[in-house]
Amino acid sequence: MVARIAEFVKDAPPGELEAIKKDIEVYTNGSNAVLNDVSAAVTSHSMDILRPVQLNGKYTIVSKYNHIAEDKFFSDGVEFTVDKQTGKVSETGEHEPPSADASKLQKMLDSYITDHYEADTTVGKVFDTDNGFAALITGRKLSPQNYFNGAWIASYEIGQHGSVKGSIKVDVHYFEDGNVRLKSTTPVDVSGGDLLDAIKEIAKAESEYEVALNRALVNINEHEFKALRRQLPVTRSYMDWGQAATYRLGRDLENRD
Repeated sequence: MVARIAEFVKDAPPGELEAIKKDIEVYTNGSNAVLNDVSAAVTSHSMDILRPVQLNGKYTIVSKYNHIAEDKFFSDGVEFTVDKQTGKVSETGEHEPPSADASKLQKMLDSYITDHYEADTTVGKVFDTDNGFAALITGRKLSPQNYFNGAWIASYEIGQHGSVKGSIKVDVHYFEDGNVRLKSTTPVDVSGGDLLDAIKEIAKAESEYEVALNRALVNINEHEFKALRRQLPVTRSYMDWGQAATYRLGRDLENRD
């Protein structure tokens, strides 16, 4: 049972982890034991979706690139923990500050986000890695009162010479009078050039993906969904509404009159 619940946690739509945790508590009669057993899945889910958290009045990101151990992470020269049960962030100590190149990339990423994203719903961070840098972008639109939640999740590894390799994910959940979820992923792989051109390559890749995704959605709406509709009734012939009275339903309606 724990393994199955862990899968539900890992696959939680954007912004809906807390609702799933409440459902787990109901399903397990209010016991926190199961939640404790799937705590690793909670941390894994937070890192996979690049969960934004507030640290010292500013937002940062929880990811595998700034993960230290268990529920401990680092960002902007400090270490912090994220409580698995409450999501509360607590500073625990100092950490090595970002390198000069990471700080330059961060400024460029901030400028790109300001120009192309909604600043109040998007967080971008650059972290030093063993082989270069990680540039992360998470943009969320959470509106459960209107029955939808969505996220743009972009993760890139940047080499010392400006190569970019990663992926862009879109995850949207719509649940008014139904349950529809869109999950789309595209890889990004750009050969090296100049390190400071990496953010430009990211911008180009994201723009191309956005255009392709919009085209795909239009095609689904105009062609794929229409193909699912029944073209003719089960009788394989069109309804002759002028002769509706000859059908049983028509006669029943006439008799009521």
